[in-house]
Parts: sequence; structure tokens; C-alpha cells
Amino acid sequence: MESPISASSRVHRIEQLQQQLSEAIQWARRAMLPVIITDDGRPVAAIVEFAELRRLYALEDEMTDAQMTRAFEKAEARGEVEWLTDEEMDAFQEELIRESRQRAASMRAADSNVAGG
Repeated sequence: MESPISASSRVHRIEQLQQQLSEAIQWARRAMLPVIITDDGRPVAAIVEFAELRRLYALEDEMTDAQMTRAFEKAEARGEVEWLTDEEMDAFQEELIRESRQRAASMRAADSNVAGG
């Protein structure tokens, strides 16, 4: 993974940025590179073009999904995964639905007590 600070990144001290925020945002949008914000010479934040932020979140989701898949596969290989029969799954789903309906009824009752009381 590339370091967030590269020769092509712009770096601004917080004090500078207060006066040059608009310019920094425009540069990040045009260059499609981060503007690094520093405090006492240490990177503390960055301004990135929004499409890049979306791309980073999507990449994080993909990595998380891949990590979860690998963890599941390892647990399954160790025999730690218990599979449910269709009947067990149906019973489990019915229980979840029943609990959800009970919570919804309790919330409605609490709301009506607050509104009426």
C-alpha cells in the first residue's frame, strides 16, 4: 500500500490551512491526491477528493469481507462451525421474528405511555 505522504502530495500546516482551505480542496479535487494536514510537523488529517474516499471505503469493505471469509474457512477446517438443519434454521428464524415483534410491541407501548403521560 502506498504511503499517504508522497512527493506529489501537498502538505499544509494547520495555521496555513485556515487561510488556504479553498485552494487546498480544489487542488485535492484536481490532482486526485491527498492534501496532508500537519500539526507540529506530524500528519494529523487529510483532504481527499470524495470519489477517492468512496473508493477507500469500498476497498476496506472488500478487505473486511475477504478477512471474514478466511476466518470462517479456518474455523470450518478446525471443525468449529456448526451447521443447522433446515428445521433448525426455520425454528431459529421464527424465534427471531417472535422476539422482534415483542420488542416492537414494547416500544409502541412505551411510546404511547410517553405521549399519553
